[in-house]
Amino acid sequence: MKKSGLNLSPTLLFLLVTYLLASCCTDCPLDEDKYAKKIPNQVVIKFDRDLKDTTSVTTTISNLKKNGAKEVYKCMCGYDLIMAEYPDDEDIDLEARLASAQGDIDQNDLGQPVGTAFVNLEITMEQPGLTLDGKHIVRERRQGAADRIVAIIDSGIDRSQELGLTDNIWINEREDEDGQDNDDNCLSDDINGFDFTFDQSANSNINAHGTIVSKLIVNSVGSPNVKLMDLKIFDKDGNTSLYHAVCATLYAKSKGAHIINMSWGYYAKTPSILHVEALNDVSRTMVVASAGNKGLDTDVCFHFPSGFNSMFYGLKNVIGVAALDGNNNAKASYSNYGSGSIQLAAPGSHTILAQTLAATSYAAPIVTAQALRHMINNQNATPYEVAQCMKTATISVPNLEVISKGKLDPGSICP
Repeated sequence: MKKSGLNLSPTLLFLLVTYLLASCCTDCPLDEDKYAKKIPNQVVIKFDRDLKDTTSVTTTISNLKKNGAKEVYKCMCGYDLIMAEYPDDEDIDLEARLASAQGDIDQNDLGQPVGTAFVNLEITMEQPGLTLDGKHIVRERRQGAADRIVAIIDSGIDRSQELGLTDNIWINEREDEDGQDNDDNCLSDDINGFDFTFDQSANSNINAHGTIVSKLIVNSVGSPNVKLMDLKIFDKDGNTSLYHAVCATLYAKSKGAHIINMSWGYYAKTPSILHVEALNDVSRTMVVASAGNKGLDTDVCFHFPSGFNSMFYGLKNVIGVAALDGNNNAKASYSNYGSGSIQLAAPGSHTILAQTLAATSYAAPIVTAQALRHMINNQNATPYEVAQCMKTATISVPNLEVISKGKLDPGSICP
């Protein structure tokens, strides 16, 4: 008989217990409906590479479908992550569904389940924007050794010529636009990235958020050596799931991204171990994440992924970014903050694409841009080294004591 239950490493279990003990007595003023919602008819399964064999994934998928899953989605080849979707059924609660899915996971010769079932979460963008065209594929220019790749995990990038991003679009040189999977990653036509929301080439209609983030990065760096990898996870209304975010994160690693920009986040009372493990998988890649826009202390009201560099997790590759006000000398009133959970503050107010915008979403790309400048100017610098340097090369500003490291220093030299 198959066993059910979580199969966590001692380290992750310790982190989880520590986090729960630390959070049990906090008093967050956030309304209940603002927390990320669990998706009742979806279960994400991550396989353990040290336990599974060549048939584990296919056996598990077969078991899931036999026991009620109407569809099972595979993230991509080479990364052992799948998502089972079930019919809507109010008679089955989420815990029962998780237990059922855990029981469907294949076992090794020692009777150990070769993977773990996780809850999937809804994630909603705080600043959904206008719709742009986006239906353009860039494939003329090839990358060089001096280029540095930033994965934009967001709502997509409009690659229209008039937006001025064409020369900065990343190209997957192993892929052709022919409806085939030329690079053997189980994703067809991922030439400039991929749309994980609709499982297609990243060239569908998009909301402007990801394009604005991309423009801020390109305009700030001013170098053709910046390459934007377009990883679309949000639909036009600004909705996605944790599964899609994790898939995009793992894709960025597989294609050699130096930095991942995540100008979005979600609130949760307890951490997603699935998300912790995914960011740990990309530990040598710099991750820049926005702090959120509700003016909350995220040492109390937990916000992810920006909070994964906190004392509870120690994911040193993650930088949480708060926003400065219009004068760039104090925290913006709308910006989240946290002496333990946020590392840097950067300008969050910008005029771009004929709009004046203010959000932590637009502070994060300023930090990403500075990191790219450091990496382009010092070709031997690793993303991890740059991340650690930037967190210490800051400017001390009054009224920023709620930010653990301080204001981004645009004149710093790293590493």
